[in-house]
Amino acid sequence: MTGSVSPEAAVEAPPGFTLHWRESVGSTMDEARALIESDPPTAQIVWAGEQMAGRGRLGRSWSSPPGNLYATTAIRNPRGAAEAPECSFIAVLAMRDAMIAVTGLPSEQVRLKWPNDILVNGAKAAGLLLEMGGPRNGWILIGSGVNITSHPPDTPYPATDLAGEGAPIKPGDLLGRYLFALSTRRETWRLQGFEPIRRDWMAAGPPLGAPVTIRADAAPVTGAFKGLDTRGGLLLECEGVTRKFDAGDVLAAPADRAVFGES
Repeated sequence: MTGSVSPEAAVEAPPGFTLHWRESVGSTMDEARALIESDPPTAQIVWAGEQMAGRGRLGRSWSSPPGNLYATTAIRNPRGAAEAPECSFIAVLAMRDAMIAVTGLPSEQVRLKWPNDILVNGAKAAGLLLEMGGPRNGWILIGSGVNITSHPPDTPYPATDLAGEGAPIKPGDLLGRYLFALSTRRETWRLQGFEPIRRDWMAAGPPLGAPVTIRADAAPVTGAFKGLDTRGGLLLECEGVTRKFDAGDVLAAPADRAVFGES
C-alpha cells in the first residue's frame, strides 16, 4: 500500500493490487491513468476522500463531496478491446456483491440498471465508468462512485444514498470488500467467459418483460426488457421486434420503483 494512508483509510487489498489514498483529487480516473503510464506490475487503485472534477458516463460531472466512495481500479486487459466492455458488468456485479455484504440490505432491494448503475429501492446509489488507457491501451480503468452519506439533487434518474436507506457504512469497508469481489468475478470471467456474468446481471436487473426506456441516438425508445445479448447489449422488444442497444441512457419512469421492488 502506498501513499499517505491514514489509519482510518487503511484497506486490505487483494494480492496483486496496490492502493493509493488521496485526501482530494481532481479525478481518481485521471490519477489512475497517470499511474499506469509507467506500466506497473500490479493493478492500481486510487481512492480519494473527495473529487473536485469527478465525471460519470456520457461526459456528465459526478458530484463528489466527502463521505462517499470515489475510487478507480486500473487492471490489465486480459482480452482484446472488443471484450473490454464486459468488465463493466463484472465490476458492477462485484460492487453489488460488496454493498449487500457490507450493508446487510436484502438483495431484492439492490438492483442493477443497464449497463452499470446500482439502484437501492429503485433509486441510483452507485455508478461505474469504464475507460481504456495505459501503454498501447493495455489497461482497463474502472471508476466507481457510491453515494454513502449524501446524493446529488436534481439528477436525471432518482438518486439516493446508503445512509438515507438505513445502511450507513464506512467507505473503506465497502472498498475492501469490493476489491476482493472484483478479483473473484474476474476469475470467473477468465475461466468461464461472459455467460455466467450475463446470467448474474440479468438476475439482478429488471424483470423480463418490464418496461424500459432508453435514449440512444434519437428519441427515447420504450420496450419490454428481453435480457442481454452475449456481449452485454440491451435487448428490448419494441412493437413485436427485438432491438439491441450497445450504448444509451436508460431513463427513469414513474413505474421504476414498483418494477425494482419498492412497495
